[in-house]
Order: sequence, then structure tokens, then C-alpha cells
Amino acid sequence: MRQFTLKGGETLIFCSPLDQEMTDSEDLSLLIGELTLRSEENQALGIAQIRMGTGQISKKDLDTFQFASFLTLDQGQVAPEQETVSEEVLAEPEISEEEQATDQNQPSLAENLFGQAVFYPEPIQEEIEEPIIETEPVTEEPVAAVMEEPGETETEENSAEREHDRPNFGAIKDKALQGVASGAGWLRSVEDKAESMASAGKQVGVGEVGSHGKDLSPLTKALIAILVPIFVIVIAALVFFNRGEDHEYAYYLAQAQASVNNAGLMQTTELQREGWEQALLWLDQAASYQDTAEVQALRLRAQTALDDLDGARRLQYVAAFAPSLYPTLDIAAIISLNSDLYLLDQTSGSVKYLRLTNAGYAMDNDFVCGPGTYEGVQVGTLVDLISIPLNNPAKAPVMAIDAEGNLIYCSPGTSPSAAHLPTPEIGWASLKRMVFDSNRLYVLDPGNKALWIYRGFTANFNNEPAVYFDEELVDLSNVVDLEVEGEELFLLHADGHSSHCLASFVTGITTCDDPYPYLDAGISGANVDFATLKFEQIAYSPPPDPSIYYLEAEKAELYQFSLRLNLNKVLRSGVSEGVLPKQNASAFYVSPDRRVFLAFGNQLYYAVLP
Repeated sequence: MRQFTLKGGETLIFCSPLDQEMTDSEDLSLLIGELTLRSEENQALGIAQIRMGTGQISKKDLDTFQFASFLTLDQGQVAPEQETVSEEVLAEPEISEEEQATDQNQPSLAENLFGQAVFYPEPIQEEIEEPIIETEPVTEEPVAAVMEEPGETETEENSAEREHDRPNFGAIKDKALQGVASGAGWLRSVEDKAESMASAGKQVGVGEVGSHGKDLSPLTKALIAILVPIFVIVIAALVFFNRGEDHEYAYYLAQAQASVNNAGLMQTTELQREGWEQALLWLDQAASYQDTAEVQALRLRAQTALDDLDGARRLQYVAAFAPSLYPTLDIAAIISLNSDLYLLDQTSGSVKYLRLTNAGYAMDNDFVCGPGTYEGVQVGTLVDLISIPLNNPAKAPVMAIDAEGNLIYCSPGTSPSAAHLPTPEIGWASLKRMVFDSNRLYVLDPGNKALWIYRGFTANFNNEPAVYFDEELVDLSNVVDLEVEGEELFLLHADGHSSHCLASFVTGITTCDDPYPYLDAGISGANVDFATLKFEQIAYSPPPDPSIYYLEAEKAELYQFSLRLNLNKVLRSGVSEGVLPKQNASAFYVSPDRRVFLAFGNQLYYAVLP
């Protein structure tokens, strides 16, 4: 007798011999018809079916067996007899204790990536109970199939086929984990690699459970836990910078366009000005992302409209020198005489001399004009710088002063000379500024609320000083700048308002107007709200066009007034060319050859006045 192994779901039929034509035919209808006929005639038949998972022997009545089910049974369907098995048994096949232990010890995706290192116990292999074969009642007739050669062992092929039919819960779990990990993008490759390492060792054989792959090391898990958030942040940042900035730019540009379109439709100049200024604010925001030609065109349109409202003119400034040449320079005062340029440097407390060349202004490093001892006079840090006539004792074009009233005369190619101003009886408190006019030197000392007048120009001002005010007509404690023209005195206060005084050389009587209002009589064609301006420095320009220039440092704008403080012009930097730095101006100067200089720390620009 030969033995054959029955697989799960196969059926064995015992009957008397059949015609070879029926058994060899691929058409089962003849065979099924013959078996059905024999069953109806109560001929000797026996049927055995194998079902996995019940662990019990179930006996059925042969009369209820439907041979016709073999004709309709497709792969994956269950025969009518198989459907009689309880749903609980089919839905939940038994899992051995070894498989349960293996399932419990299998690390999850989160454990693999972010968990701590865990050592799982080795699974204990146990023998797997062979499935029990269900048999139908067999009659005493001889069987059609004869088993021969007992004792022959299962072939490796049959063993592999039998294991293939067993539900592989480990494989099902692996696929589930991979499905979850697929939502995490590149993390899936990490999981797949870990799973491949675990399954690369060996195939699962009969009676044994596949061993776990090698877990990720604690260091690898820690690195992944740290790097994943960083990776996400970097990707989000790239998306923002590549896409978010474009949206921001488009938004600000659209707002600017709307403001430009609406400003021209406003009925009053105040509303028009507000609209154009709002457009410039939106354009500044858009330019911080992309300074495109469209932004520049809208800016030119808005600034031109504001110029028309303010009666402003644009100056084309050029750089006097490259700022990188003198990075520590901090310009506090400027004097320009033809091709010579003198700068008061707050950093060193000294005067620097530059001369105009084909490549711009170049500094003369041999020029000396700063703190030191000259002719027995100890000169300290210089606080102010002015130009003086060349008939002074030192024949020098410029003169500077320190906080103690020490004067220093400086000229290119010669050593400086110094002199000491006679100290007032109350001393010096906070000497700030000085101006020269009509052979008189005016020295401002806000700390003492005093303005001192020194005479004796040709003798180094060696006369005792006189006070400008016999009585306090103006509060000098907050004065930041001054200019003198003959009998007239102009004072600029820290809050931006001006005072004007008239001292008669004949009668000696002094009268003052404080405040001295800024006027816009329509000469400039401007419509300026002076309450919104804060002037910080002033400069007098002599005839043929005597004027007082006021500096609005925050906007780097110059306002030209007559001596009655009627506004003549508003001077601004160019739109596309001659644009100045976006910072407060630190000093300015209007030269006799009608050039204006503006300083911004270590940067210096100049333009020609119209």
C-alpha cells in the first residue's frame, strides 16, 4: 500500500473501481454523475474531508453530501459542507502558544523608530499538533484507491505545500506595519530595510516560528528621533521661503496698486497725500521680498505725485568715497572749500582732510588736526568745526574747538596751531557749538544757558567774552544748533522749533521771537505740514540767495527757507538714482559753490543744488 498526504480542503472518495475514461477525463461531470448515481442506489461509498482548525472529528450522513458542489467550487470558495463549520472557528483559527509569544515579542513600528532598546526572550519551539482528519462513514466495500509502501516519509515538497496553507500571521503583521509606515514618507524605507534584515536569515520551516530580525540600535533610534523633526522643519522652511514669500510679495504689491489707484481719486490734497504715502509703505513691504521693476515703477509714480503736492525737487546724490575705505569714520561736521573737504570724526575726536580726485575724495593720512599739545596748549577731543577767513593768525582755512574752549587751527601741509579762549567767570558746562560772523566768534554753552561772544579775531580771540543775552529771553538749555547773520540770530531747539533774535549793533537792544514760526506762503507751491517734521540741524547760505537750510534727519530732506522762514524749496534725493541710505543723517553742509553734502555715519554723499 502507498500512502498519500491529504491537504487542507481536499476530499478523498472510496468506491468500487471506475472506468478509466471517467478518471482520466478533465470533465468532472461524468465522474460526478456516476458518483451521484451510486449514492442514490446506496452503493458502497466512503468520503473523507480535511478541514483545518477544528481539532475534532465530525461525522455526517452520506445522503446529505452534494457531489454537484465539486462542479461549482472555485478557488477561494468553501464547499457547502465546509460552511457548516461554525463561523467562530473559521474566523479565528487557533494560534499556537509559540506563535502568540512570537507575536507579542515582535516590535512595533514606533518601537523600532523611537523606543528604547528591548531584549526579547528566545521563543521556545514546541511540536505542532497534526490536524485530525474528518471521515465520513465507510461501507464494507473495497476501496478504489489503495495505499502502498507504508512508512515512507513526507517529501520536502509536500511539507512546504502544507506550511504554505497555514495562515502566516507574521507576514500579515509585516504588511500591516508597512501599510502604516507608508504614510510617513521616507520613514517607510527605514521600516522596509529593518524588515528585510529580519527576514533575510532563513525561511520558516515545519514546526518552527521565524525568528525576529535584528532590531535597530539605540543610537540609530535616537538619531532618527532627533533628525526627523529637523528634517520636517527644514522642508517647511523651504516651502515657506519658496512659496510663502511669493504670496507675501503679491499681497503687498496688490495693496500698493490699490492705494495708487485710489489716491488720484481723492477730492482733497490731504487725502491724496495720505493715499500716496500709504502706497509707499506697501511698496516698501513688497520690496523687502522682491524689488521688481513693477515695484520701482509704482514707487516713482507715488513719489512724483508727493513731490507735486509738496513742491519738492529731486537731487541726484553721488557717493564722495566708498564707505569700506573708512569703516570707523563717524562724521559729525562737514566743511567744503572748493576741492578740499574737512570732516569732524566723532570716533577719534579729530578732523580728517580729503581732496577731490578723478576717483572721488581721497583722505590725506599726513594731515594732523586733533587732540594733542600745540604751542603749550593741551587740546582735547574736538566737538565742533567751522571755516574761517584766511586772515587769521594761523592762515588756516578751518578751526575746531574742544569742550574746554581750546581752539586749533588746521591747514593741509602744515602743523596745527592752538589757542585758549578766555574762560567765562562761570566756567564751561557743556560747550557744544560755535559760529563765526563779522569777526565775532559765538560759542554756545547750553549747560550754563549761555551764548558767549568773543572779539579779537586777529589776536586769537583773546578778549574776555560778553554775553549775548543780558536777561533770559530764550531758553538756551535745549538749543542744539545756531546760525548768525549780521544782527540776526537763529536758534534751533531739540524739539524742532526755532527762535529768532535781533540784536542791534547801534542801540544794543536785543529782541526775540520764540517760537519763530515756519511759513508756507505758497512761494514753493508746497503744502507741508510742519507739525510732522523735526529739524535737527541748520546752515546759513550767503548771497546771492541768502537762505537758512533745515535738515530733517530721519527723511534726509532739506528745507530751504528765507530769512523770514518762508519755505522756498523742499529738496529730496532721487528716486531711481541718487538714493540715500535708509538711516538718519548725521551731518550736512551747504557749500559756497552751491553743493550740498549729507553724511550718514561713515558714508558721505553730495549733490548740486538747482
